[in-house]
Amino acid sequence: MYAGCALSSYSPSLVHTVFNYLQSKCSGIGIIQQCCGTPTRVMGDMEQFKIYHSQLERDLDTMGATTVVTACENCFMSIKTYAPHIKIVSLYSLLVEIGLPESAKERHKNTLKMALHDPCPTRYEKKIHHDVRTLLAQIGLPYEEFKQNREKTLCCGSGGMLELTNSALAHEQMRTRASQTECESIVSYCQSCAESMNKGGKNGVHLLDLIFNPTFEMKQKEQGTLKKWYNRFSARQMISALKDNT
Repeated sequence: MYAGCALSSYSPSLVHTVFNYLQSKCSGIGIIQQCCGTPTRVMGDMEQFKIYHSQLERDLDTMGATTVVTACENCFMSIKTYAPHIKIVSLYSLLVEIGLPESAKERHKNTLKMALHDPCPTRYEKKIHHDVRTLLAQIGLPYEEFKQNREKTLCCGSGGMLELTNSALAHEQMRTRASQTECESIVSYCQSCAESMNKGGKNGVHLLDLIFNPTFEMKQKEQGTLKKWYNRFSARQMISALKDNT
């Protein structure tokens, strides 16, 4: 399992919970935390990207991994594009295949309707679109589509590291996207997108919280940069401990 940086920065405990579930259903699955290099690539630093990507490939080879399961859409596309010899599977597609925890089924049938935002990196990945909607149906969540969805989805505002290079433009796009639905809550299967919807004035929610966090209060806690880095460190420590025990 390859959770990705954003999800690890948001909630190490959620990463741990998801991995534990996968372990109970998929024999021989391991876990790795490492940057796929997308931030450096989209900033145009291909030399640094090659360093990150080469290290990732070496570590996967050391693990003997032939398939990577990822919860991050950027990681999915990075591995699919730059390491085509490695089989890449979306976590959401795998969950459709192995089934959800019984406790998650129909859990949200009485939840207020949310809007579903498709992340733009996987705009052409039709199977992921289909499987995410299958999961939403299984948990019973009432939801509506954005007018521009699936292959026509719009950027949440965080794409291309825009928030670092042009913060004003990034936040304008976040507000624009968030305002394209009357729903107060917007669910996505990308943590960066969920955060962007929060910054855009709505309530951004990650699909994995709806599936694996029964005490989730339908609102992500606001976290500063320092807290996110600490979470990422905690996730790495947790993953190291898991690997030591396997």
